[in-house]
Amino acid sequence: MKKIMSGLMVALVSLGLISNSFGRDTNEIKRYPAARSDSIPGWLAEHFRYMTNGTGRWIADNSKYRSTGEPFDEYGIEWKLGIGGTSIKGRLFGLKEKKEVARFWEYRLFWHPELKKAVLQQFGAGGIFGFGEMQNIVSAEGIGETVTEMLFFGSDGKSWRDRHKMIEGKNEHSTESFTFMDGEWKENRKYVWRLKSD
Repeated sequence: MKKIMSGLMVALVSLGLISNSFGRDTNEIKRYPAARSDSIPGWLAEHFRYMTNGTGRWIADNSKYRSTGEPFDEYGIEWKLGIGGTSIKGRLFGLKEKKEVARFWEYRLFWHPELKKAVLQQFGAGGIFGFGEMQNIVSAEGIGETVTEMLFFGSDGKSWRDRHKMIEGKNEHSTESFTFMDGEWKENRKYVWRLKSD
């Protein structure tokens, strides 16, 4: 009986939350961050606000790495708040002559309520899946950065580890990627991402 009542209470609360959300402005959560779950640490809630600010669309120049096999002038990443404002969803795409021509990755970043960690999931073409933890680190110089370490699995059975560091600035942020090889992290690429205004 207790299980039935407990299940009924969860269902009623869920229905109440759903019914109260109809007819509301979908940007309301973005304007009122207090509506987010109290379990999300402040640094992650701020990161959500930062990444989804304005258009939520960030563009990075790829001229340093462009080649015949990688013909993209720029890369773009777009972030949107997930349901309830407790996660963000993203996608990474390639641009040529300012037009979106290819899509590479989809992301979901959220606070795991049981693990008490910021978890990033990443999905790629061909069935590639990655997941890992994002941490907020402040250097001795007082510079804050997020560091994400991920484990990837390919449909061919191969797996590998990547790391990304990000430093946020006003309307732009820098990223640096690393791949774990031969027992150590090897530097891969650096980008500066600028917020697209429209």
